[in-house]
Amino acid sequence: MFIKIFSNYLYIIFSRTNYNADHGGDCESVCTVLSAFAAECQSTIKTPIIKWRTSDRCPMQCDSGKVYMPCGPLCPQTCFEGNDYGGCIPDSGCVDGCFCPNGQVMDNHGQCIEPDSCPCSYNNNIYPKNSRIIMKNDTCHHECECLNGTFICDQIENTTCITTNCTSNEFSCKSDGQCIPLTWKCDRIEDCLDGSDELDLNCKYQCADTMNTFQCSNEQCIHITHRCDGLLDCRDGSDEVNCSYAMPCKEYECPKSKLCIPKSWICDGTVDCGHGDDSDESGDCSKFRIQKLTILLLY
Repeated sequence: MFIKIFSNYLYIIFSRTNYNADHGGDCESVCTVLSAFAAECQSTIKTPIIKWRTSDRCPMQCDSGKVYMPCGPLCPQTCFEGNDYGGCIPDSGCVDGCFCPNGQVMDNHGQCIEPDSCPCSYNNNIYPKNSRIIMKNDTCHHECECLNGTFICDQIENTTCITTNCTSNEFSCKSDGQCIPLTWKCDRIEDCLDGSDELDLNCKYQCADTMNTFQCSNEQCIHITHRCDGLLDCRDGSDEVNCSYAMPCKEYECPKSKLCIPKSWICDGTVDCGHGDDSDESGDCSKFRIQKLTILLLY
């Protein structure tokens, strides 16, 4: 019944359109209305209607290898996860438009291709057919090939697994299995090439040997003998803060941090006092540089 009504409607519309076109009418508006009417009919009767578009009557130009279909799928097939139209319900009806020919799917560029030519997706990256990549986990490196839109690893023998013989007092680096002392784990210093000794979510950054170590303000651990030895062993210089040095400073003593630094470090462009003390760079550096230049010229 609906098909008959639509057919009669087409006959009336196009008869009037031909007359209006000869007298300056707007054919494009008529085609837009017909497209909406056809979509409503198809969603109501759930079956294809007649092929109402022709080469000279509301034609539709398709590109990227697509062809016109009066009743195409609402969820067109793509290379990734079957379809790329979130929220659509398969087999819920059809719509007229441009679609890939039967047996083909759309790639990530909207081109119609054979399914066995589909690219692969991994870690939000797209790889063309026959690409080979290395997939890694904690112990193995798998060489995988992109085939039919999926990375296949089982058929490739180039699988490298890392075996380690680290003791209970050592930590095994994830990338190469290198053994490092367990005390180096979570010490704020990357000792593994991949930094895996500092990536553990359980790192609480507490010194393992609390009796013989000093924990810097940045949670770095150093040996207790390096505390207040006049040398910056902590990267933030906290091992030399609030120290009472037995020997008087013969070079330059920072007024706030009390660090003793060489005079040659004064006005060298780098703050060496640390901990908010920039006195070695905040004074009259122009005058100091003239003094240093004079000394150099005398020699």
